Amino acid sequence: MGNIAGGSGNAASAVSDTPLTPRGRTEASTEPMTKPGIHAAAAPQVTCHLNADEGWRIELRGDIDMTTGPELDAALAAVNAVDPADILVDLTAVEFLASNGLGFLAQLRNHADAGGHTVTLHGPDRAARRALTLMGFDHVFTITD
Repeated sequence: MGNIAGGSGNAASAVSDTPLTPRGRTEASTEPMTKPGIHAAAAPQVTCHLNADEGWRIELRGDIDMTTGPELDAALAAVNAVDPADILVDLTAVEFLASNGLGFLAQLRNHADAGGHTVTLHGPDRAARRALTLMGFDHVFTITD
């Protein structure tokens, strides 16, 4: 399938001090990133874990909007740093999904698709599912309840 255009900002601006494992090895994760002068939310809104056997599991929580841009950038950088793998994005705790969140999902799909892998979106609420459907994402992603 072709690429989906979209963006969540400049991935180079987010730096993780969590070391990534070499391609195809054990496990990698990212912690939420914020830009200087911006205070992090009490709980991370984006967590990202790589399991060598199962692929990526990315959990999004709360409002996915401009304020989560640095966290989305860090997660995307981690995913792009290793070979493509299947990706499960857990949306069950998402309360609002803005355009940068949709762009982030599109970039994940492009990376996974390049290696013949899939991205599954799990548990979007009614509002998030509507945004995904209006953008045609229901035609290029597997969406589960």
